[in-house]
Amino acid sequence: MALLVFICLTVGIASDLPSSAASVLLPLQQERPAEKHVCPELAGTTGAQELSDDAKHICPSQENIIVPKPKARTTFTAFRRCENLVGESKTSKLAPGNYVFQSPNYPANYSDNTNISWSFTVDEGNIISIDCADFDVEGYDSPFCLYDWLDINGKRFCGNNSTVRIVSTDSLHLQFISDSIFNRKGFSCDIVVKNNPAPDGGSSINCTCGQVNRTTRIVGGTETEESEYPWQAGVWPVYGERVLLCNGSVLSSRYVLTAAHCVQGTPSVVMVMLGNVRGNPPSGEESFQASRILVHPLWEQSRIFHDFALLQLNRQIPFSSYVSPVCLPTPGETYEDLVATASGLGKLSTEGPVSDALMEVDLYILDPINCGAMMHLLELPYNSSVVLCAGGTGGKGTCFGDSGGPLVTEVDGRFVLVGITSFGKGGCAIADQPAFFARVTGVLDWIVENTADSTYCSWTPWRAPYEKHKRRCT
Repeated sequence: MALLVFICLTVGIASDLPSSAASVLLPLQQERPAEKHVCPELAGTTGAQELSDDAKHICPSQENIIVPKPKARTTFTAFRRCENLVGESKTSKLAPGNYVFQSPNYPANYSDNTNISWSFTVDEGNIISIDCADFDVEGYDSPFCLYDWLDINGKRFCGNNSTVRIVSTDSLHLQFISDSIFNRKGFSCDIVVKNNPAPDGGSSINCTCGQVNRTTRIVGGTETEESEYPWQAGVWPVYGERVLLCNGSVLSSRYVLTAAHCVQGTPSVVMVMLGNVRGNPPSGEESFQASRILVHPLWEQSRIFHDFALLQLNRQIPFSSYVSPVCLPTPGETYEDLVATASGLGKLSTEGPVSDALMEVDLYILDPINCGAMMHLLELPYNSSVVLCAGGTGGKGTCFGDSGGPLVTEVDGRFVLVGITSFGKGGCAIADQPAFFARVTGVLDWIVENTADSTYCSWTPWRAPYEKHKRRCT
């Protein structure tokens, strides 16, 4: 019996796993390259440059940190060494306007062993963004830059990347790190602060859940539009040298729901990416870390049922058009015979490459009787209260890379979370064999009880006659 934990969306017909596969397949693993040694000491300087009067308080007797310009654009520059900045987060409040943030010595190569950090905040009602049109930093562009990097709000950027773009509603936290081996030109970034009138549903009090960002509707294993599903989370648990690829769903102002099998054991850190979750860093992407991991207490008993874990994030989620929560389902509903949408990051087929974009596919939800019969045929145990079957059409389904991702269905113009991608058997998108999801209605009490310290967006649960709202598969 080959039981596999799902991690990726598939769009082509996927072949079965080898017959020798008999163990549970963990989420997709990405090997981290061996880290180069990074000298912790900073190189000495031969002398301090002259500072303007309004900048001397920032780093007295050290090299220039900030160079204000009399024009509309102000240049903030990171510098080779300033001991009182290492390990600290200096904060500056920015008024609306345009600014430039550059690496040491730009456009010449930056220096060795740089470690400098800065925080920019804005007044309530303003929005701050950073866009690095010129970016060349040693390393390979990935979630884990190991040599040199620019960290923006917890996400590392490196390599030759022309799409470094972050939008935040309240602040930018920047840190530039370089090692002692290779140097590049660095970066020049535009920082823009402007007034941001709150859109409908944009606050933590009057916001609404389950709203998509979509101009067209395309189904069947396709790439999503930018921030189409604003509750989608990228989840990267780190276990030593292993980095897993999973997904999750934003539930409230502090919590993301994912699969328990994604965080089983003791990951050293769990990175959570919200916003326009794609392989390349687009606008609106923001990084968080899980400060607490809560696995459902019944998960360990079977490693199949109750495949749920709550991730409490290290700070509040600033809801916007890029990031907003999905709606919780109505208690007691099975959502059978409805069309639901699964979305995730990962491989495009069983043996295929990992996708660099969020993918989606439409699947129909089986009724509990047929779901149980299918699991019996596959010699799998069944618990209708916490397991949901969806799909079964060859070439469409979930697979390696989609673990923990949302399965949502539309109710009265809102999308509700009916399941999260959990497990399967024998391969991906096999004809007449559905994928298996953890049923969210079975753990609603557990979710609400353990997220009581956060804020949910308002929406009266749908309790209208069931037949009226079915979007059936045809």
